[in-house]
Amino acid sequence: MIEMPPEVKYIDAVYRRVEAYILPRTNINAVETAQQQAEALVQTSEAIEAYHDALAKFQAVYTQLSSEEVIASFHQGSELLRRNLAGRIARDFSQEYVDTMVLSIRQHEDQIASMFLQVLMRELPELGGSLIADSLESSSPIVRETAAHLVGEWRLDFLGSKLHQLLTDPVPEVARAAKRVLATWK
Repeated sequence: MIEMPPEVKYIDAVYRRVEAYILPRTNINAVETAQQQAEALVQTSEAIEAYHDALAKFQAVYTQLSSEEVIASFHQGSELLRRNLAGRIARDFSQEYVDTMVLSIRQHEDQIASMFLQVLMRELPELGGSLIADSLESSSPIVRETAAHLVGEWRLDFLGSKLHQLLTDPVPEVARAAKRVLATWK
């Protein structure tokens, strides 16, 4: 297996260090004291600055990476690196990326899977249709919602029964997406 290039490893190390601040999973306003909140704001500000520096390095390095290095870095990288690479993979679509894209969709990787699903439908509709069918049952609400929209956009009538099942989805955005698509079919 190809290793992540050293320049990308450095960027990924920065991303891993700041990821909790860039992709927050906790509310910094929930800390107990004003001093803790002030410290959290300083740490967040420093993390954002470090992220922007690393992102600039990423943008300079990306164009020099082979598709094999992009794929290796995607599979080995932090969530931030994966998101950065996913955007480039989607923009610079190549057959070489298809397996990586399909795996991300099947692993229900929220925004990444949602983006890849759209790209594969555009670039390889014969593959995208079957992935959309599976994605309507994804554990990720974002992926289910995207799949519902794509069913409507591409007029995939054969998925109507699966779309009807989404009308009772526990996530309101998913149910609304299914309802909007089905309303256009009447």
